[in-house]
Amino acid sequence: MVPVDTKVTLMKGEAAYITQSPGGSYTVIVNGIMFRIAEQDANAPGLEVAPKPVSAASSGPVTQEQLDKQVWDSLKTCDDPEIPVNIVDLGLIYDCHLTLLGENS
Repeated sequence: MVPVDTKVTLMKGEAAYITQSPGGSYTVIVNGIMFRIAEQDANAPGLEVAPKPVSAASSGPVTQEQLDKQVWDSLKTCDDPEIPVNIVDLGLIYDCHLTLLGENS
């Protein structure tokens, strides 16, 4: 249940209205109550589970600009649970600085 994150089982055959689909999970409304369906459970209401993207780390080194873009793209997949707006576009993230912690040998 949104926003308290209480786990519930929805009854088969109940009408659910999808209000948003952030990053593979789904927010639905059933009888006026908002629920979040996790990505791994997306097939339960008959939706297709999206394949996981290939990690950039497995394809070799990335530039600072590529890493910055990946971080911002990831942040944009985090939606406010009550409205279909991500936390970046909502204005909750003002800036992001990446700091190198150590060298890999």
